[in-house]
Amino acid sequence: MNLVIFRISDFVLRIYLDMSKRTKIILIVILILVIGGVFIYKNNSKVVFRSFEECAKAGNIILESYPRMCRGSDGTLFVEKVTPIPTPMGDKSNLIRVSNPKVDEIISSPFLIEGEARGNWFFEGSFSGELLDEGGKRISTFIAEAQGEWMTTEFVPFKSTLEFKNPWTQKGTLIFHKDNPSDKRELDDELRVPVKFATTSTSH
Repeated sequence: MNLVIFRISDFVLRIYLDMSKRTKIILIVILILVIGGVFIYKNNSKVVFRSFEECAKAGNIILESYPRMCRGSDGTLFVEKVTPIPTPMGDKSNLIRVSNPKVDEIISSPFLIEGEARGNWFFEGSFSGELLDEGGKRISTFIAEAQGEWMTTEFVPFKSTLEFKNPWTQKGTLIFHKDNPSDKRELDDELRVPVKFATTSTSH
């Protein structure tokens, strides 16, 4: 095998040496043009995506989320466009419903939170929430877990156990945050439920 390669190399070298100077220059120019053309082709052949559909069609990674997201080769995320569910201004009942606690219900720790939300309120089967006192200070946080298949536009039950220390105020607010893994703030949403505390701390 090595002998064959040597003979071929020797043959090519002899041909090159027998070429005129002008022919050699032309050959070198051709090689430079070919190499440059290959380089330009590779750079121009890089696919640029403008939408989720183009990214997905190219076989890129689809993230488990709702709306679905496609990650391009350069890390760019493309969010699938979905038809928004019509909701009256200020009313979240068509997106999320909290059955426990009720509005202004007295709560104590630990407290079982229950309700249902559309699948697009979750990400990877959960969403976060927090408990604030009357002055807006955060008392505690919680993670609500889906109790069924969340990759849907239908309502999915959720549960969470909230543990907290009673604040100095008698009233507070439970906030249910829509989980938004993208950097598009227009997709943020939340539901606020006013609550009352079973007892109020007293000074010592």
